[in-house]
This record gives sequence, C-alpha cells and structure tokens, in this order.
Amino acid sequence: ITAEFQDVGIWVLAFLEKFLGNPKGLMTGRVTFKGNLERFEFGGGGRIHDASFTVDIIASRVDSLATDVVFDGDKIIFTSGRGIISPMNGRDLAGQWIDGGGIVKLEKRLSVRNLNFDFSFIDAPIQFPPFAYGIGSGSFSLNMRDRVMHYNGAISVKDAVVPLEFGMKIQEDQRAQDDDWRLNLVIRGERGVWLRNRDADIEFGGELSIVKESGPVHLSGVLESARGNYRWLNHILSITEGRVTFIPEDEIDPEVDFWAVLDTREGVKIILHMSGPLSEPIFEFYTDPPGEYTEQDILTYLNLNITWQELEQIKRGEYMSKILPRSLLSWLEGDVSRAIKQYIGLDYFNIETPFFEENERTKLTVGKYLSRNLFVTYTYDITTFSNEFNVEYFIDDKNKIHVQRDETGEYSLQYQYRLRF
Repeated sequence: ITAEFQDVGIWVLAFLEKFLGNPKGLMTGRVTFKGNLERFEFGGGGRIHDASFTVDIIASRVDSLATDVVFDGDKIIFTSGRGIISPMNGRDLAGQWIDGGGIVKLEKRLSVRNLNFDFSFIDAPIQFPPFAYGIGSGSFSLNMRDRVMHYNGAISVKDAVVPLEFGMKIQEDQRAQDDDWRLNLVIRGERGVWLRNRDADIEFGGELSIVKESGPVHLSGVLESARGNYRWLNHILSITEGRVTFIPEDEIDPEVDFWAVLDTREGVKIILHMSGPLSEPIFEFYTDPPGEYTEQDILTYLNLNITWQELEQIKRGEYMSKILPRSLLSWLEGDVSRAIKQYIGLDYFNIETPFFEENERTKLTVGKYLSRNLFVTYTYDITTFSNEFNVEYFIDDKNKIHVQRDETGEYSLQYQYRLRF
C-alpha cells in the first residue's frame, strides 16, 4: 500500500498521546506499507510542521515545531526537529529554541512499548514545579521502556529560583504520586540559583538532583550561599554564609544552615543563626562583641528597633515621635527596596535611610550581573558623597578575581580558588 498525504493531522500517529500532552500538528509526505499487522514494513517519509505539545512533568510546552519523519521498517524516525519551548504556568520566562529528534519502535498491531526522544537547548526556560524554575542550557530526554515513561536531563542553570518558604512542608501533587513514570533530573549552577521567599533573597551555587523511581519524588544535593539578605520584619540582615542540604527522603524537608549579620546604631553586630529543617527552623542570636545584648535585647531591637533597656527608659512621647517613625521608615525601606529591585530587574537593591539617627549615613546599594561572569555592586553615600564598589569576575566555576574599593578610596585585589569536597 502506498499513500500520499498533505497537511494531515498528526492524530494518525496515535502513539504520540502516550507520552506527550495534547499533541497537535500537520504532516505532509508519502508512506508505503507491506505485510500485515503482525509482520510489516514501512517506508517513505514526510515532514511535520506547525506542531505543538506539552510535557506536564516539567510544566512546559513546545510550539512552532517542525521535524522530518522517516518510516524505516518497524521504526519511525524523527530528525532535525526544532521548536520553541516556554512555560505552561504563566511564569515570566521567554520562550527559546529547542532542538531534538527520536525513534519510535512499532510492535505487533502497531502498538508502542519503547521509544526515545532527545532534546537540547541553550538559555531556555526550565522548571520542575514547585521546586525550581529559571533559565538553563543542557539536554532532556523522553524515553518509554515497556510502556513506563522515563524523563532524564542534565541542565546547567544561568539563573534559577527555588521558591521554598521557611516553615513550610512541600506537598507533592497527584501526578508525582503516580507510578507510571520515572525521573532523573540534575540541575547544576555554581552561582545564580536564588532561594526567594517572603523572608529571604539568597544566591546559591551547587547541584540539585530530582529523582523518582517507584515511589515519591526525592531531592538530593547541597546549595551553598554566595550572597543575599534575610528580612526580619523591618530589618534586612546580610547573609555571611549559608547552606541548604536536600536529603533523599520520602518527605521533602531540606536542612538549612544560615548565618546573617545586622549592624546596629550602637556599633554592635547582631548575628542570626538559623538551622534545622525548612519546616521548623531554629533561630539563635549572638552579638559581636559577644555578650553585648541579651537574647531579649536582640529580639526587642529586631521587632521595635530599640533595645529592651531603651524601651524601659523611654517615655511614650519619645516613642511616638522617634521610635515609631523610625520603625515605619525601616519597614518602608525594605518594601521599597524589594519593589524597585523587582521592577527594574536588578539582582540586588537596598536603601539605608536612618533619618532619625544622629551621625548616621544614607546609603544606596545596587548590584547586577553585567554578564554571566561579571557581578558588580555599587554603594553611594548620599550624606558624605562617597562611594564604594565591588567587582567579582568568575574566570570559571572554581576561580574568581575580586576587586574592591572602600569608602576611603583604597583598593584591594583578591584571587580566590574554590575547592569543593
């Protein structure tokens, strides 16, 4: 039998619905068939165009797909495929080109038990909700083995977000609990991986594996902090070091370990240590120099912007005229900083405006990745008209050059070599 066709719907390739979501498209070509439904041989070929489909497991869709199709015996071969991948859930991630191809093995009565499709992409939107989303380059494959789907991938991220909240437990959706699919996805990024939630905006580097065998999804890996902020009400604490460790257990509840610091107006540094499971972190407080404030002093300062001793001594009129405005302004600084950073696309934006303090300075700090390997922060002191900046140039994933100019005009140059073990 020989058949020629033009702009026929790809519904004729019914097996596509076994592993793709809502496949659509048109096919033009010529195909030959010899034999019967038990023993057969196909020949010919064609081209699919204006095709689209979704991959629900990564909440992504592919549009404007075109690919050549070759019928060869009991195989259907898809070559030179190209389309545009974009997120399904409305995230603000631009679509990008993706290339791929694959082979489908036809069994008796034209059934399909095994197939393999491989895709590659550069700077494309990637995600695995609710754990991570962002921009990355790498490869992803869709395989069917004895009618069980396998999703595998290795992705190097350029910019990614892990939107996990402190105090939450991650709940898997029903699809993740099904037993008709397997997953092995590795996400790597030496930097540019951000833990972002209502309390934190922290940049990490590391590797995260997302694996599913015959049970629930498991996450494993370690993300180490490079920079960031932790917000405690109206205060912004600077992260000095941090780590998130994902342990491959049935319940996804990573271990966190953060250290953050806040400079008080008295010259004492408040140090916050947060550790334990993400769902129930433990907070510990210290000062530098040690013992300057009690834990009660620290909590009062963080909540009211004054120490416990100051609160006992101050009169109500002073509270209304000085402390309350100062607290409201500090709260406004944090909200304005977050809104501006999101609106203008900066990686870091912070305002310090201690208008109610004597001998204090008003500072504006911005930070931005100017390229994949170059991160710059600039601080301008509106009070003294001085400025300082930091330049970090990443030679590769292990080597970095750090140039710094402080507010006195002195420069420093550092070379850093990173060793992971």
